[in-house]
Amino acid sequence: CITIGKYLGERVGWTATDALRDEFVRHCLKLDMSFHKARTPGELIERLDGDINLLTNFFSQFVVGIVFNTLLLVGIVLALFMEDWRIGLGMMFFTILAVVVLIALNQKGIKNWAAARQANASFYGFLGERLSGTEDIRSCGANDFVLKRFYEALRGWLPKFIKADMSHFYLWIGSLLVFGIGMALVLATGALLYRAGTVSLGTVFLIFSYTTLLERPISQIRRQMQDLQRAAAAIDRVGKIFAIKSNLRGPGMGMSDRHEPGSQAELCSGNQDLSETSALPEGALAVEFDAVSFAYEDGEAVLRDISVKLPAGTVIGLLGRT
Repeated sequence: CITIGKYLGERVGWTATDALRDEFVRHCLKLDMSFHKARTPGELIERLDGDINLLTNFFSQFVVGIVFNTLLLVGIVLALFMEDWRIGLGMMFFTILAVVVLIALNQKGIKNWAAARQANASFYGFLGERLSGTEDIRSCGANDFVLKRFYEALRGWLPKFIKADMSHFYLWIGSLLVFGIGMALVLATGALLYRAGTVSLGTVFLIFSYTTLLERPISQIRRQMQDLQRAAAAIDRVGKIFAIKSNLRGPGMGMSDRHEPGSQAELCSGNQDLSETSALPEGALAVEFDAVSFAYEDGEAVLRDISVKLPAGTVIGLLGRT
C-alpha cells in the first residue's frame, strides 16, 4: 500500500509540474523582447526546471503527509485525554504550541529561500552566458576578468544559500526545543499526580510512552515544513513570471488594444488590430504590409511606415537582419 501510494503521489507530482512547465514556456514565448532582454537564458532555464522541480514533492507528498501526521497527533492527544484529562489538556496546548512555532519559523524561511533561488538563477544565467561566449572571451584575452566576475557571483550566491539552509536548522532546533518542553511538562505533571495518588506509576509510564510517540509526527511535519519553505519560494517566483504581461497585442496575447504612442507594441502593430482571426484559404496567398513600423525596444524605430504588396505566387528578396 505504501509503495502504491508513493507511486500515485509521484505520478500526480510529475504530471502537475510537467503541465506547469508547459504553461510556463507558453507564457514566456508570448512575452515581448523587453522581458527576454532583462533575463538570460540560463536564468529562465533555472526558473523553468529548478523552481518548478521543487514543487514535485509539494504536489505529491505534502498534503498526504500533513493530513496523516495531523491525524496521528490528534489520536495520541485523545488517548492521553482518556487516561487523564489534565494530561490530555496539557498535551493539547503543547501540540498547538509546536505547530504554531513551526509555522512561524517556516514563514521566515520562505523569504530566505526566495532570495537563494533568485541568486541561483542569476548565477546560472551568468554561467550560461559566459560558456556560450568562450571563443570570444579567449580571443579578447578576458579570461582573468571572467574568472573575477565568476568568483564575485559565487561570493554573492553562497551567503544567501547558507542563510536559507539555516532556516531548516531553525525548524529542527525549534521542534527539538518544543518537544523537550513538552516532555518535561508531561514528566512534571505525571510526578505531581503520582505523588497525589491520582494515578499509578504504570499510568505515568504509559503517558510518557504516548508522549514519545508525538516525536515522530512532529518530526514529519517539520520535514514537510522544510520542503514547504522551498516550494513556497518557488511558487512565489513562478507566480511573478506569470504576473508579467506582454506589451505585444494580437491573437493569444491576452492584452488590451491600448498602448502608449511610440511603444514597441504600437510600432509592431502597423496600426492594425490583430485581435480578430480567421482561417487562411488554400494555396498561395498575397501578402501586404501597410505602413508597418518596428523597433526592438522602446525608442528609435528600425522600420517606419513600410508598405509592401506581394501578389500571390510571387517572390520577394529581403536584405538586412530586420
